Formats: sequence, C-alpha cells, structure tokens
Amino acid sequence: MSCKHKYEFSRNESYWYYCGRNNKAFVSTSFYYCEICCEEKEVTKQTSAFPSEEYKLPDWAKAINKHRRDLDALYY
Repeated sequence: MSCKHKYEFSRNESYWYYCGRNNKAFVSTSFYYCEICCEEKEVTKQTSAFPSEEYKLPDWAKAINKHRRDLDALYY
C-alpha cells in the first residue's frame, strides 16, 4: 500500500566500501517519512569507480569521499 500524502525528509546514510581489488562502491540512502500514515520509504543511489576515475563521480559520491578524507586527516 503506498501513501498518497506528502513525505518529509527524515535522514540520510552515506558510505563507501571496497568492492574488488581497487574499486570503491559508493552508496547513499535517503529516508522519507509520512507523519499521517506512519510509513517510511527509502531511495538508494549507488555507483562505483576505480581510483583513477574518481573525477567522474557524481557530486554526492564526491562528498562521501571528501568527508572520509577529512576524517582520516583528523585521526592519522
């Protein structure tokens, strides 16, 4: 059953992982919530790239990569 009411943005979960020898897979999942029906739906975006092709990534995947680099700089 799908809700016909307006969904509000709830949260976003983004991460990357190695898939294969040098390939990185980027995943971004956005969650939306309907307060009237108490239903939640999710929209997932996925892409992957080799390190030499990271300049071709969409902006949302570049943001995941940059955030991870910033975290690594804080701890290492």
